[in-house]
Amino acid sequence: MFENSPPTKKWNYCLYNNRGLPDNYVDSDFLSELKENLFLPKLRARDVIIAAGSIYQQLCWYVLFISTLVQFVFVCNYLLLSTVRLDFSTVSQSLPFLVYNYWICLVLVNERGK
Repeated sequence: MFENSPPTKKWNYCLYNNRGLPDNYVDSDFLSELKENLFLPKLRARDVIIAAGSIYQQLCWYVLFISTLVQFVFVCNYLLLSTVRLDFSTVSQSLPFLVYNYWICLVLVNERGK
């Protein structure tokens, strides 16, 4: 079956052989053929800020939960009057999130209305 086929060159792994060029050689046509960011979507700054804000909000909720849990476990178990401090800390930490959520809802309602 393969008797009439021309002889093929045997494959050789030549990673370390000297080819007469330096290791960092780049052809002159390399940069002219380079295509950058072909399928990169265009994003608006407001969309990026809202997306980053939602990630930041989730991280803050985790911190709020852990700090409230730590205060409850370590403070409420030892001091009877610490519930006032727990309530104040919960409200003071939750207020920025409520304001942020209200602001985001206003932005989204205004954006959908346009």
